[in-house]
Amino acid sequence: TSASTLSWTAESVSTSNVPAGRRAFASTWIEGERILIQGGSDADLQTTYSDGWILDTTTSPMTWTNISALSQVGARRDHFAVQSGSQVIFGFGKHSQSEIHSINTTTDIAYKATEPILGHPLISLFSTAIVTA
Repeated sequence: TSASTLSWTAESVSTSNVPAGRRAFASTWIEGERILIQGGSDADLQTTYSDGWILDTTTSPMTWTNISALSQVGARRDHFAVQSGSQVIFGFGKHSQSEIHSINTTTDIAYKATEPILGHPLISLFSTAIVTA
């Protein structure tokens, strides 16, 4: 691709169901041409959110859907999200108490790391929280 073929395009997003404006949230691209966001804070960092949303980029206009299972991750900001297969793993961030969470994007079942192994929070066992969207 040469620089002369690159361009920006304005996309249309439905305004009927949208998340509150935020910063310091976690986001990742997930299967099915969707973008997942969770948590974050308001502009003044006074309110930290626990909600989660998925933006479907295949619809026109693009649409946001609130995913109630993502509230199990808890209110946090400045954390990470990464997709691995059908799982999205969330970790750390402000207000997180070093917890690691996972959600299956196919079944909307949330998991939480409950038993650190060898004292390291990244090497953990996950137990089912049994949460559905």
